[in-house]
Amino acid sequence: MNPQFDVIVFGATSFVGQILAQYLSDTFNNDESQETLNWAIAGRS
Repeated sequence: MNPQFDVIVFGATSFVGQILAQYLSDTFNNDESQETLNWAIAGRS
């Protein structure tokens, strides 16, 4: 099985979810990052 995403942040609209999404973005989605991470966010509307 080959999952589409490595991490899915559920509850991304919450306070902690927003902090985690920002951390993942800053850490893994930049030109200096040595590692790649496919991640997604999900939240309620």
